[in-house]
Amino acid sequence: MKVNWSQKTGFPFYDNFIDNPDYAKHKKGLDIQIIHLSPQKYLDYCALIFDQSPSAVRNGRLKENIDELAIAISKGNEIFIPFVDFAYNRQEGLHRALACEQLGIESIPVLFVDKNDKRNNT
Repeated sequence: MKVNWSQKTGFPFYDNFIDNPDYAKHKKGLDIQIIHLSPQKYLDYCALIFDQSPSAVRNGRLKENIDELAIAISKGNEIFIPFVDFAYNRQEGLHRALACEQLGIESIPVLFVDKNDKRNNT
């Protein structure tokens, strides 16, 4: 199944980094990249952020939300890409990842954010 992925996260803070990676790197001290992960690997990263086991993170999600997202994905609706942010310990998109897993989608685009040492204050 082909997913109609947006090129954005739906969060202006992160979408700005997608549009301006040099700003993220040099002004905010962040490395950003869009990588493709399995839904399980995304879940594993979220577990690190939540400081929980992957099974605890999975079990804490609402099945109704996952089912609704799976229907939206199946209909071809545009879906925001998930992100995982180790600089600020945030994630968004766990239900989307689990919906993709439910549909048998093996790879999802994820905005990956982490700190770097290339920040300058000029």
